[in-house]
Amino acid sequence: MSNTIKGKHICFTGKMEKGDRDDMKAQARDLGAIVQSDVNSKTDILVHGADVAHNSKHTKMRKAQELGITIMDEDIYYSNIQQELKKYLNMPRTASLLLNDQTFTVGFTKLDRKKIYGWTKTEVFDDQDRPCSLATIADEQYVLPSGSIAMASFNDRGEYISKSSLIGVDKEGNKVEKVPSIFDIPATLKPVDLDEYLSLNVKSVYQLSLSEGKEDLIDMLDRGEIFHFMFNYRSDYEADDAYLISNEDDVFAVVGRKTNLEYIGLDNKEEELPEEPEIVEEDDFDFGML
Repeated sequence: MSNTIKGKHICFTGKMEKGDRDDMKAQARDLGAIVQSDVNSKTDILVHGADVAHNSKHTKMRKAQELGITIMDEDIYYSNIQQELKKYLNMPRTASLLLNDQTFTVGFTKLDRKKIYGWTKTEVFDDQDRPCSLATIADEQYVLPSGSIAMASFNDRGEYISKSSLIGVDKEGNKVEKVPSIFDIPATLKPVDLDEYLSLNVKSVYQLSLSEGKEDLIDMLDRGEIFHFMFNYRSDYEADDAYLISNEDDVFAVVGRKTNLEYIGLDNKEEELPEEPEIVEEDDFDFGML
């Protein structure tokens, strides 16, 4: 098989262990693949999860075998697209930001705090100088090494539920749609004041790369303007708040959630302060009197 999936028809099935299946589909599309929901005569590759690996009755697995389609698990799939994936992960994704009648095409590169500020690493050894690793004690008797547990969803019958099959609902039980990724639809920039930006609970910071209009955008930001837009790196039921700022050379998107802060300070109205009581100073004690 060629180590490229560009132009290939790919279908994903089963529970994936290395990531969310929807994310794998989106990633494959970005790499140029044509993602299918079902297996048919056009399908080139079927990528399956571990839960259906040996299930001969599984519809998609059985159909792929009958049609002679290439079948592979996650490990083989990622091994085949390793070079493509490396380029994909190192390439900033682009989005469109709209301001009045101008469109800015920008790439987002997440800033790593470790690369900026460095980091510390704590190593623990026992009394025989053997390295220790973090673990969890469950039910006061089971020792679970780090990485051996994960979040999972189950239905009322105790059956495992795939994350990709879950849907979002509001308080009344009505289905809600996901907010699209910023890379799928343009985001509109809205001018805001400094107080709104200062109310942000920051989650992450991205450096923006602009193909055109960088100087114009930096000029506006240097004049003290701050722009807000809604940000979702991938589609989700809620979007984060993002604000554009600059340091004269580059543009950054500060991402997080707005908070409703109540500022504490002096009232604007003038009030007369109460008079301080007069302090009567006593005569110094003369030790010579003793």
